Amino acid sequence: MKRFAFTLAELLITLSIVGVIAILTIPTVTTNMSNRSNIVKLQSTIKTLNDAIGNLLIEERVNDIGDSSLVDNRAELFVNYLKISSQCDDDPSICFGSDYTSISGTAVDPFTRLVDNDDAMLPNGAVIQITEVTPGENAAILIDVNGPKKPNQVGRDLFTVRLFKNGMVGSDSASDDYDTIKNACIKATGLGMYGLPCVYLLETNGWVMDY
Repeated sequence: MKRFAFTLAELLITLSIVGVIAILTIPTVTTNMSNRSNIVKLQSTIKTLNDAIGNLLIEERVNDIGDSSLVDNRAELFVNYLKISSQCDDDPSICFGSDYTSISGTAVDPFTRLVDNDDAMLPNGAVIQITEVTPGENAAILIDVNGPKKPNQVGRDLFTVRLFKNGMVGSDSASDDYDTIKNACIKATGLGMYGLPCVYLLETNGWVMDY
């Protein structure tokens, strides 16, 4: 009765093929896992912001952020409603990366780093920065879901959400077609502030990062 077995050469060839496949697929799998983790953290951060700002408006008995304490004192939101882990005004490196890029590789600098009481790190590790709140207008919140950690890219770990006058946090509805919005996300241009079209794409596409 004959016994069949792999020769050493066949075994080495097989291992080489497996190694090549691993080299080709592991980076993609790792990237997909990282992107999914960032999306989950973005969703949880948006929910946290919605809850906190909603509670602030309820307690202050107003229906518009322009009539709330956010106009003059954004730090109150951080301290009393978000329970932040760090405030970043004195040392931006605690919260922000030193350099940011678009997905296409263009350098961007979306943060204003010298404004008092407008940025903080949440307990989940996400960084937020609230733009100026003006009566009668919407505002915006920048979110870096993993703080100073890489990749520090708009649309990967850095996003912008709209803070609407009624206190809700989310993306703008857009009149441009999907491909135009996708291009704006990748290049971090157009449709308002950095990262805003990326959040619109995610919400529209069931929170799947297809760009």
